[in-house]
Parts: sequence; C-alpha cells; structure tokens
Amino acid sequence: MAQLFELYKLKCQEVSIKPMSRFVFDKKCKANKLSIYTPRKDRCDTCIQFEINKTLSKEAFDAHRAMKDMARAEKENDKNLAKQGLIHVICCDVMKVTLLPITDASSSYYKMKLAMHNFTVYNLANHEAVCYWFCETEANLVASTFASCLVSFLNDLLDTGLKDVTIYSDGCPYQNRNNVLSNALLHFSMERNIVINQKYLEKGHTQMEGDSVHSTIEHVLNKTKVYLPYELLQITERARKEPPYKAKLLSYDFFKNYAANFIYDSIRPGNKPSDPVVNDIRQIQYDPKGVIRYRLNFETPLQELPRRPKKPSSHSFKKLYTNRLPITRDKYEDLKSMQKYIPDEAFLYYKTLPHVEESYRKKKAQLKSSTTKRDS
Repeated sequence: MAQLFELYKLKCQEVSIKPMSRFVFDKKCKANKLSIYTPRKDRCDTCIQFEINKTLSKEAFDAHRAMKDMARAEKENDKNLAKQGLIHVICCDVMKVTLLPITDASSSYYKMKLAMHNFTVYNLANHEAVCYWFCETEANLVASTFASCLVSFLNDLLDTGLKDVTIYSDGCPYQNRNNVLSNALLHFSMERNIVINQKYLEKGHTQMEGDSVHSTIEHVLNKTKVYLPYELLQITERARKEPPYKAKLLSYDFFKNYAANFIYDSIRPGNKPSDPVVNDIRQIQYDPKGVIRYRLNFETPLQELPRRPKKPSSHSFKKLYTNRLPITRDKYEDLKSMQKYIPDEAFLYYKTLPHVEESYRKKKAQLKSSTTKRDS
C-alpha cells in the first residue's frame, strides 16, 4: 500500500490536486473495499492443486495449511522480539535476474545480455535493506556466493549490537538450505559467540517483507534506461526514500569458498532411506559450541543432528575465485553488436568483458553443415 500511496501522490501532483493524508487514503481504500490484487502466478501450487482437481487429499492439504500458519506465527513472534531489541531478525532472498543493458532499441530484444543478480537482506526491526549486486563475471549462483553475502551482512549487523540472530527465507536448496551455508553459519556462530536460528517458510507461502524491495526496484527499472552495473546501485539507493536502501556492487575477490573446512559432512536429519531429508527441515539452530540442532516443524523441540561434528582448525576461508569469470563468445558478440544503442562508456565496458574464444553458434552451424554434406 505504501508504494500505491506514493503513486497516488505523484498523480495528484500531475493534475495539481492536493493529496489526502496516508491515514485518510487507507481509510478510503478500506471503505471502498479496495486492496492490492495478488497475481495468480504467486499462488501456491499445492493450494491450487487441492482447489482445482482434488488430487491432493484433505489431510495433506490441512497439514500444508497448518505448516504455513505455524511458520507465519513463528515469524510474527520473532518480529516482535526484534522490535523489543531482544534479537536480530532478518529475511533474505534473490531478486529475479536483471539483464543489461536496458534499452528501448527493439533489435536488442533478441540479443543475449549480461546477467546481474541481487541478493537482498532485510531487517524486520528497523526496515533497513542491503542489496548485494553482482555480475555473472564476478560469481556463479552457488551456495558459497550466497553464504559470502549473508556472512558479510551478519558481521556488519553484529557490530551494531551483539545479539542472537534469526534468519527467515524460502527453502531453495542452493541458496538457503544446504550443507555449505549451514557450515558457514556454524563457523560464524562460533567465531562471534552467538546463536543463529535459520527458519524456513512453507513452500508456496514464502512472501516476506523483503519482497517489497524487489518490487520497488523493478518498478523503477521498468521506466529507466540502464547501461552499466554501477547504475543499479544508484537506482537501488533512490528507489525508497525513508530509509533508503543500501547497495553494494561485489567483485570476484569478495566471495569466499565455504565448501571447505566442514564441521558437519551432512545436515540430513536421518540416516535410513525412510528417514527425513534436508527438505523436511523447518529450523536449523547453530550453537557457538559447535553444534547444529534442527526441527521438522515449529511445534516439536529442537534436537541435535545425528552426525558427529568435527573440531574446526580455523574459521578462515580462502577466496572462491582468483579471476573474473568469462561469458560465452556468443553473448560477448551480442553485447558488442549493441554499440549503436548504448553510450561509449558502456560499450567500452562490454568490449573488455572476459569471454571464451569458442562460439557455440559457429560450432553448431559447422556441425549442421557437415551433417548436411554427409547426408547429401
């Protein structure tokens, strides 16, 4: 509603009308039964399956809804604790890929572009958000990439106050629920001597406060030309007025290799084939004594993982990359072909991007040509 109110004020300025206050605006919306439409694409697959064809049993559907309600109640309770200053509570997620350059040139529509990723962390107590932007030439989408961003944020967060931390996210395996991230958080917990709780929302119902950051940035991007990565920082910082979002542009030497020096070789909560698996976990707790605990729903007590932890030799990690990562030759050629539609500064940037020499398109064309000659 905050974003809608800002759009309403802009419209009032355009037509020279004094806008009503936010309180009156909300009251009018409620009186007229106006609300924000939730797109169908955001609806839960499980809920739709039960609604449409009833192939899902009522028992399974009720269990799914109960898990959703428990997760929501858990987050609301933690949020209240954070507002009282007792703990830190954050949520994190990755924004959909942004492709650069963003230009109106119609011929650029079919060109391959440079992928930019935004890992966002949102503080539920003070509403501050930090966007970690990185390009495909600086990092791959692997667990160590996201662990590096999260550990960096937590370091800064604990400098403002040494309190236990609770992290909310969806259950995406390579981002949030994996052995690499868990070991990274356990190392960090031991190093800073705080308890970290990682909690997962129910699949299909993972809407979080941090989603507003992405929608606000995307709204600005939809009406802005963007040619270079650093411009995304400027757009992010001015996308919200109070408090403004913080933005960082990461280079390859920022990321650390957390897929080493494991304390736990696995975070699976079982051993036998019929036992629970990692995707069944709803909470992971990292104890500064070097112990991981878990639970499968928010009503059962925490229990230790059925694994023997190792004693870490250190809490330091090597760099994940030694150089920038190359893009494909075909993408490189597509970016260069847009020279007529982008500023010289941007063209120089794309021209100097690291890239592989072999062209997949040429290789495919040569293979097709040789096959045609053979058949004839």
